[in-house]
Amino acid sequence: MYKDAIDRLEISRKELLDLGLRNPLINFRQRAKQVRIVDELSTEIYRLLVLQNRKMSFDALPENKIEELNDQENGQNYDTDSVDWENLLAQPDDDTENGKLAERYVDNKLQTNLRSQKLQTRLISIHNDAKTYIEEQGVNILFIALGFLHWFEAPSSNEARRAPLMLISVQ
Repeated sequence: MYKDAIDRLEISRKELLDLGLRNPLINFRQRAKQVRIVDELSTEIYRLLVLQNRKMSFDALPENKIEELNDQENGQNYDTDSVDWENLLAQPDDDTENGKLAERYVDNKLQTNLRSQKLQTRLISIHNDAKTYIEEQGVNILFIALGFLHWFEAPSSNEARRAPLMLISVQ
């Protein structure tokens, strides 16, 4: 009887583990209700949020960068998905200033790739969804992902999958 119960628990445990590609912890996909953070250091975000328990906020893409992007696109509105954000926002040799990290890495602003109006709309939508989940199901769905592991299903696969390396619960 005891062995039968242990076997059933083991079978149930395996059924609870979702190792399929639908699991966003194994196969993360960019969705509309997410905010991409650009030109930041994961180590500094972790230090500020977790170790120092400081609050952080989001910063929209600066207007001068939007104008620069539109100039590059010959006056057309830019496509945020096709922009190389790491190279656009960072300047050569400005990761450090006098041997210290640049101010943009140690401030309490998380830089994004969204215009101000779109960022505010998205943040309000995310806030409302998170509040609803907590009220109705008692589950916090609000996390910041630091770093991603890029992996392939098979050696012959061309499509890279992404899995978050660290999740930090946020409010």
